[in-house]
Amino acid sequence: MTFSTPPCYDRAVHTPVLVKEVLGFLKIEKKGVYLDGTVGLGGHTAAILKEEEICVIGLDRDLEALELVKQKLHSELNKRLFLYHGNFKDILKLKKKFKRQRFDGAVLDLGVSSFQLDKAARGFSFQKEGPLDMRMDPSQKIRAFDFVNTLPEKKLAQLFYDYGEERFSSHIARVICERRKQKPLQTTLELANLISELTPIWKRSKLHPATRVFQALRIAVNQELENLDQALEDILKCLKKRGRLVVISFHSLEDRIVKQSFFKFENPCVCPSDFPKCICGKKPLGHRVTSKPVIASQEEMEQNPRSRSAKLRVIERMDT
Repeated sequence: MTFSTPPCYDRAVHTPVLVKEVLGFLKIEKKGVYLDGTVGLGGHTAAILKEEEICVIGLDRDLEALELVKQKLHSELNKRLFLYHGNFKDILKLKKKFKRQRFDGAVLDLGVSSFQLDKAARGFSFQKEGPLDMRMDPSQKIRAFDFVNTLPEKKLAQLFYDYGEERFSSHIARVICERRKQKPLQTTLELANLISELTPIWKRSKLHPATRVFQALRIAVNQELENLDQALEDILKCLKKRGRLVVISFHSLEDRIVKQSFFKFENPCVCPSDFPKCICGKKPLGHRVTSKPVIASQEEMEQNPRSRSAKLRVIERMDT
């Protein structure tokens, strides 16, 4: 049986998704300063820098990716492009390093990069032989290996269900725990092949059977969902009046957090619905520019398979 590669793991990710939409929603202005909180391989940053008299402050957890961007955009480095190693969730600490404390706009591409997927040694891909690693920031200690080989069966099953939305999480966790009693699972293909042995369960599925498990492990290792809502609020507060935050997500868990957070920023009142007027005093932080997610055009989906699962949402900073 053959399985198709899901969009989020496709080699075409070298091409940034929804570039035209990102630039349009950001409303790029001359002499503006924009934040790219997930630089990756620099696709969105490069597009923003094509505009004249624009500066970009770029962040990324992956030092190797930052080095590649420095080589790719070396002519703009420390002139119009300023790169920093760090997580966008730490924006309030990191912004102390920036000369400009307020941004004209910000973009976050929450997807995993092709650079990480294509390097087998990083352990992100179930199609390449590599260690069970999956760390976006190699300086952190916890790896996928630690979750797979040390978590109790129930917690492992819960991880697969919560972060991978895997229907057969309990069965997969049980098989993994039985196998690791013989010896620890060491590599990506060991884990992927073990899950594939259960193929009859997925005989009608188009995706590789390890897709959701690998997604869950990656999210857990990198704490991708932890404090995401707070990070979105912190970045929005770092924008100027009418500055826009553009967020691109690639799976339902992230998109749900973005959607709910943007709604909360626009509707912060916590007073009971039967109160005649608001007495909590909470004011809107922004208003949603997109009520529904923006998706890629059919043309882009055909040219860049990764864009098929991309959802873009935008919120604009209000004067509070």
